[in-house]
Amino acid sequence: MSAEFFCVSNDKHFLGAAALLNSLRAAGHDEPFHLVDCGLTARQRAAFAGHAHLIDAPRDISPLMLKALGPLEVDPEIAVILDADIVVQRPLTHLIGEKPVVFLNDLTERFEPEWIRFGYPRLERIPYLNSGQMIFPRTSGLLPLLQQGNERMLEILHSEPAKCRVPTDPFYYTDQDVLNALIGSLDPGDYVVSSEVAYWPFDEPCGDVPLLHHIMDKPWLKPLRPNPYTAAMTRLLASGPVDVPVDEIPARLRPGALGSLARTGASVQHTVREHARGRLGVRQRLAERRAAMTPPASA
Repeated sequence: MSAEFFCVSNDKHFLGAAALLNSLRAAGHDEPFHLVDCGLTARQRAAFAGHAHLIDAPRDISPLMLKALGPLEVDPEIAVILDADIVVQRPLTHLIGEKPVVFLNDLTERFEPEWIRFGYPRLERIPYLNSGQMIFPRTSGLLPLLQQGNERMLEILHSEPAKCRVPTDPFYYTDQDVLNALIGSLDPGDYVVSSEVAYWPFDEPCGDVPLLHHIMDKPWLKPLRPNPYTAAMTRLLASGPVDVPVDEIPARLRPGALGSLARTGASVQHTVREHARGRLGVRQRLAERRAAMTPPASA
């Protein structure tokens, strides 16, 4: 069975998508790479020319809700769907096979009875999964069902926004809640749950896991402390099939002495910001988390 890779990106996440594709090639994956474009600039699209198949997508819908679009259009034997804040450290070959593969989230306790509204035949409590990485064979029939749930979620976002505003709301995590409802409707033997992914802030050793997933703040958008993902990203943006224009890359993600100096400055900024947030208290931190994770109002 042959696999093909899929990602969704707009202009703000171009650097993440470029690092992802370069990481796949560095890990030995030469399979087709499809990039759903929901807002790339002309220059960013040109950087992917010859290296990715670009699929046009609506620009007024959150990228979170477009993950099934590319696989449904291409219809590969196996769709490997990865977010634009992931880099691949090791080949994923051992995970690609006849069964769907889903991945544990960094926080694994969440269940909402209202997820039955997505239209799946039943709803069972399962360890909470992260929708940033999914492997779906065509024979599983899961992609049309995922799209069904995403469309229902969009309806809820429009008609009942009060149920999607804070982490305790039943539909706050949008596409991720859809995935958990979908997988929770299946028999446990019909899919594989993997823990082979490390999430920011990468508190545990993560050199052996295939995937690094930089959830929450993105290092190309905000100064953060250096971590295994930023180290990999700095290397991957400097070399690889996607030739990223240097002026698109923040100084802190460039190699060399000046890049190292910029990373030190970013780490100091991050420390000061975290100290200030701590003094502001829990309410402010929750507000910032909510702002970072809530899809646009038009989604």
